[in-house]
This record gives sequence, structure tokens and C-alpha cells, in this order.
Amino acid sequence: MGVLSKLKNKEDNDFNDEDATLEEQYQKMFKKIARDFVTYDELYSTISYSLLAVYESLGLDVNTYQASRDIAIAKALEYKENLSRQKTKRTKYKDITDD
Repeated sequence: MGVLSKLKNKEDNDFNDEDATLEEQYQKMFKKIARDFVTYDELYSTISYSLLAVYESLGLDVNTYQASRDIAIAKALEYKENLSRQKTKRTKYKDITDD
């Protein structure tokens, strides 16, 4: 169907399917992206960061904040080390939908 026919019928014209391609890639990658945010470590980090303001307002020790930052750094170093190994010796991480 042509551009004018689509406009007449109030249908979308796909001049550029880049957005559709990006959306498809995002949906394919989502479970891999999500696994790094839906973990015990990430939940602990999020809670720790949230408590930082409470601790500071109450005059309590804020070392817990540093611990949550260290978890993220440790995960980044773990991935960096894993990628430096031969492909056959790399750790395979499960996605959040994997059993």
C-alpha cells in the first residue's frame, strides 16, 4: 500500500524501520540486561544506597554505602576477567528467565 493510501486510512507509514529494529534488539537483550539488575547484590545495593540518606540524617555510620558501590565494581571486574578468558573457558551466566 502506498504512502497516500496509508495516510488516507489513518495508518502509520514506516519510512524508517530503525525504531522497530532497535525495539526488537532490546526485547531480545532484555533478559540479559535484566539479570544484572534483578540480583540479590543489586537489590542489596539499591537498599543500601537508599538507606544512606537515612543514616546520614540520623548521624549513623555511612560505610554501608561504600559496600554497595563495591558490589557493582566487583561485578564489573568479574565480567572483565571473564571476557579475557578463552571462549571455551568463560563462565556462562544464566539470564533471569533461565532455570
